[in-house]
Amino acid sequence: MAGGALRPAPPAPPEQLRTTHRASPLIQASDVWYRHTKDKCQARGLDAAVRPGEYIAVLGRNGVGKSTFGKLLIGLHQHERGAVVTAGMDTRKTSVAAICRRVGYLFQNPAHQLFTGRVIDEILFGLRIAGVEGDEAVRRARETLEFVGLDHKHEQHPLKLSQGERKRLAAGTVLALRPDGMILDEPTTGQDHRRLTYLLRLMENVNRDSSTAIVMVTHDMDVVASYATRVIGLSDGAVAFDGRMDELFANAAAMQRLGVRPPEVVQVANEVTSLDLGLPKSPEDLVGRLVGHDLVVEAPEPVLELNQHRTSGR
Repeated sequence: MAGGALRPAPPAPPEQLRTTHRASPLIQASDVWYRHTKDKCQARGLDAAVRPGEYIAVLGRNGVGKSTFGKLLIGLHQHERGAVVTAGMDTRKTSVAAICRRVGYLFQNPAHQLFTGRVIDEILFGLRIAGVEGDEAVRRARETLEFVGLDHKHEQHPLKLSQGERKRLAAGTVLALRPDGMILDEPTTGQDHRRLTYLLRLMENVNRDSSTAIVMVTHDMDVVASYATRVIGLSDGAVAFDGRMDELFANAAAMQRLGVRPPEVVQVANEVTSLDLGLPKSPEDLVGRLVGHDLVVEAPEPVLELNQHRTSGR
């Protein structure tokens, strides 16, 4: 990453992250009740399961308790009734530290989990707490920093990193422990598109190459459409929708209840599908028919240039 340029996220080496294949859920929440304040109940008989290898987006209106849901899954919030079992551990009887060695948590603000004076020490701290010492700890720390694209900044103070770099470093502190799952709380916050894409591709690689379950709390439907394979929608303290992303986009009532809209590309695709456009003869013909239905304003240049190249090549 010379000059600070981002490079595509590399695939995870086989020895870097542990693969798990389990039939039973990694996380199981059953009839969970939680009162945020005396007058505000954010979980009312909530039921949800997370299995290895899933990439789940948690959706819902502002204030519905999406972040609370994530914190309940690792015991950062203690439920009043019901049960939460994470990686085989009862969250009411197990320390958060022990649970997070198996299911990590990436805070919305990375400053909440960065506190040492050097980038590499952030990674080493968690490894040593987990019992990894000496040369093996250093090797895994450097390996993790290379994976998140920060190896060249291993001696820097974390406060000198950009917001995007801090987010990746915080992710590295979790990934170094080789977790079975990760919970991401609003990963889009404070990120421009380029750095957000880098972070989410890291998570995608981890999910794909090691079957690490990802639970992503978000409101960004473009991110949901690009990465999630399953959606859990929260409303009134309970799960109002649980299914595939395409099933949600086809369910107008569920989207209205959750306060979400499909990405613009899905909206346009749905409109085009509902129209009887016939078979276009050329890119210009297709654009012309879409213009006639007010779906585009004018023909985009790339389409016209592509057709010109095809014509000139005949």
